[in-house]
Amino acid sequence: MAPLFLFSVPLAKNKQSRRDSHVLVTGYKIAVRYTRPGEDEVRWSVSRTFREFKVLHEKLSKRCAPVKKCDFPLGKVGDTFSEAFVEARREALESYLQQLAQIPEAMAARLTRVFMKVDQHVSVEDEADEEDDVQAQKFA
Repeated sequence: MAPLFLFSVPLAKNKQSRRDSHVLVTGYKIAVRYTRPGEDEVRWSVSRTFREFKVLHEKLSKRCAPVKKCDFPLGKVGDTFSEAFVEARREALESYLQQLAQIPEAMAARLTRVFMKVDQHVSVEDEADEEDDVQAQKFA
């Protein structure tokens, strides 16, 4: 049995951009649960912006056809910082991650592992190629 990832997005919060303090972004906290048969469950969290989710989705979609079928939320629509919008997008991103977790090829990709900081918490066999390494640097 392959390792199992479970994701939730319990928190979304508007904050200042790390790149430009005059820009507001919404950060999403991703709770990650990783279980491998016969081993204890490992838990950690990762914070990402919608833009980082979008980059992950675009890159994975090019390399892993089933990812294209995952329901990725729309970009800017209306007031992206309103409480209702942030909550709806949080729910949509959580659903997207749950769909992604069902695609073994996507979960094995180095790009996904770096996005979720998997290698910082558990040891996973690396089947990455150079293209994966280049793309993954965007999240390091």
